[in-house]
Amino acid sequence: MTIRDAQSQWKIGPGVDVPVPENLTAVLPSAAPLRGFYFDSGLGDAIFIPDATLMELTPRKRLGVIDGLLASIEQVRLHALVELFRDFLDHLAVKIPISTDADAEFDFAIRAFLAYCADEKISLPGEAGDMKAILCLHVSFNAASDAGNLPRGRQKGGGNCG
Repeated sequence: MTIRDAQSQWKIGPGVDVPVPENLTAVLPSAAPLRGFYFDSGLGDAIFIPDATLMELTPRKRLGVIDGLLASIEQVRLHALVELFRDFLDHLAVKIPISTDADAEFDFAIRAFLAYCADEKISLPGEAGDMKAILCLHVSFNAASDAGNLPRGRQKGGGNCG
C-alpha cells in the first residue's frame, strides 16, 4: 500500500485526488513533518525554504525526499487543475441542448480552457493532449452523477475523448 491508495474527502475521480495521511507510518515508518513551506492564500503564491534537517541529508536521500514531495505536490496540482476546469465549465455554462453537437461543444470547452491556461500562464502537465485526456477522463467519470451539467456526448461514453 502506498499513501496514494487511500481516498481523501476531496477525490474528484480516478487519479484525481490528494495524498492522505491514512496508514502513513506503514509507508514511511519514521515519517516526520518537513518545515519550510510558506504560502500566502491572498496572493495565491508560495515558497519552500529547506531547513537544516533536509539540507544535512546525503544528496541521494535529499533527492529522494524532493522527488517524493514533487510527486505529492503534482498530485495536488492536478486536482486543482481539474477543479479549475469544472469551474471553467460552469462559467461557460456548458449545457448542451438536444439540437447541438455535444462533441463540438466539448472540444470548444477544452480549447477555450487550454487557451485560458496559456493566457493566465498556468502550466499544464505534459502536452496539451495529455491535459485533454485527463479532462475527458474526469468528465466521463462524472457523467452519471452530474448529467445535468455535462455535454451529452460524454454521458454516452462516445465522442472525441478517444
